[in-house]
Amino acid sequence: ENIVPNLDMPSKEFVEFKGDYKMDDFWPAKQDSTLFYLLEKFNLDNYNLSLLDIQADIGSLNYKLSKADRWPSIYVSGSQSRVRQNLATFGLPDNFLDAIEQEGSSDSSPETISLELKTQWEIDLWGRLKNKDKSKYYSFQSNIQDIEFAKKSMRANFLKLFFNAANLNNQVDILSDNLKNLKLIKEITEKRYLKGISNNDEIHLSSANYHLFETKFLSVQSQYNDIVRNIELLNGNYPKNNVDVNYNFLDSLPKIISAIPSNLIERRPDVISVKQKILSSDAMLKSNKKNLLPAFSFSGSIGQSSTDLKKILDEEFMVWGMGISVFQPLFQGKKIRNIIKLNKYQIESLRQEYISVVYNSFYEVEKYIERDRYLEEIYHKITISQNEMLKAVEHAVRSYELGLVDLVYLLNYQQQYFDICLEVSQVLTNKYTNRVDLILSLGGKFEY
Repeated sequence: ENIVPNLDMPSKEFVEFKGDYKMDDFWPAKQDSTLFYLLEKFNLDNYNLSLLDIQADIGSLNYKLSKADRWPSIYVSGSQSRVRQNLATFGLPDNFLDAIEQEGSSDSSPETISLELKTQWEIDLWGRLKNKDKSKYYSFQSNIQDIEFAKKSMRANFLKLFFNAANLNNQVDILSDNLKNLKLIKEITEKRYLKGISNNDEIHLSSANYHLFETKFLSVQSQYNDIVRNIELLNGNYPKNNVDVNYNFLDSLPKIISAIPSNLIERRPDVISVKQKILSSDAMLKSNKKNLLPAFSFSGSIGQSSTDLKKILDEEFMVWGMGISVFQPLFQGKKIRNIIKLNKYQIESLRQEYISVVYNSFYEVEKYIERDRYLEEIYHKITISQNEMLKAVEHAVRSYELGLVDLVYLLNYQQQYFDICLEVSQVLTNKYTNRVDLILSLGGKFEY
């Protein structure tokens, strides 16, 4: 209800939200010392975040510059001039004044010195400039919200990058354990061959499988090192691969309550941004409508003017003037009326965009909450599968040592267990990255 804002009501710039959500509402802060440190460094040293802060400062200065039109401009002017009249236009000879000068009459080209204080001010009788100023203000606020949303998105991407690095680090450990098991199987195969139980093909197969997983180990380790270098680069450091991203994913995370207040959507920067754009366009529409009315401007000046510099400050040489000018547009080829129509279309377009953004926000929140429940159930079931598969592998190893099963049977079980372990790690990572997306969809804060 009331998705489109009421433009007749004053905009609430700062709203306190109950039931606010931050990172420590979704996983325990005590587990995140490394993550907390890296995120703080990212906030301080990331070049793109600094660039966004500079853009916000530029937007603030541009808004302050636009406000200057509402105030009178006052300036000082001074001049020194000498005028010489062309006497030929009066039918007199060019040397006429020279003759007068020789007789001591006067200077033919007198010098005039003036010093004035002037002012120019458009009287905002109809509120045109006031509404234009409001439009600039809401446009500035919209730009600030866009920048804030970009910063939140960058922090979310950094967190997800961190969790992906932690997942790859866990995969390295899983591959390392799997290599140990494959090495053990390789040694058992060699012993069986010496006893005449295994054939040459089993030795080659166990060796090939072992070296194949060594290549996978190196590949995953390379991916991990690449992400770590990226993390260092995002934190403003030279990528030396010196950061150890060793994060212990928790099996159980704090539960997300189903009754999340819907008004939390209103704090999303992208939602606020579109709302501010609507208010900006509405104020501009009111301002443009006032262009159909006459505009009044006041001008005034006061100063001194004299042909003698010594007398420039004498009261008798004071000059002043003031006046009011009226500007009434009569015919401009319907320019003003077409601009008004364009404003109305812009407002209607922004209203539709606002509805779309709000509905999309609800969709995202519902999606991530539902995905969290599914991921929790998936993790519960896959851990059961992991435990059962481990028992099956241990039994297969013993059976292979006794010659009850062949090598292919054992390697198949080992491969399935390895795949399940990787899937467990990926599900845990998805649980964390999904909560990062949930915080972002709620317009929450990525801080403790």
